[in-house]
Amino acid sequence: NEREWLVVSPSRSGTRWHTDPYETSAWNGLLHGRKLWCLLPPSAALPPGVAIGASSTAAVGASLDAPAASEWFRQRLAPQDSPGDTSGTRHDSPLWIDQRPGDVVFVPRGWWHTTLALDTCVAFTQNMVLPADARATLQALDAEMFQARAAGALRRVLWERHED
Repeated sequence: NEREWLVVSPSRSGTRWHTDPYETSAWNGLLHGRKLWCLLPPSAALPPGVAIGASSTAAVGASLDAPAASEWFRQRLAPQDSPGDTSGTRHDSPLWIDQRPGDVVFVPRGWWHTTLALDTCVAFTQNMVLPADARATLQALDAEMFQARAAGALRRVLWERHED
């Protein structure tokens, strides 16, 4: 299956903020190690520290400018300069998960998430389409196919007009 992986991650590696592709959900079963997760609901416009890439024109299919996971977690978990200063640490009620061997984390469709391996980790993960999400997944796939066809047509026109 093209959407399932056995993943081996060294300590301090992780994934940048993202949502799973094509409106899918995912699960991640940790076999070895320890992994820290931070999740935000779909209602969060963008996670803290993340921006739409400068070359993107729309949120759908947009590239994201997100810090490396190790940097993002370091900034969020470092002691604050003053005890009362919580600026930048709360954003739309993040859900924190400390995943240990045998734990399975489920990430619903549309949820933002980032991870940090606290130890060397071995995990099995898979994206899936739940019956309630099938229509959204089909729409996302159709949109990507349309974009690919449009890009192909544009390439052909440019090639024909500028082949020299």
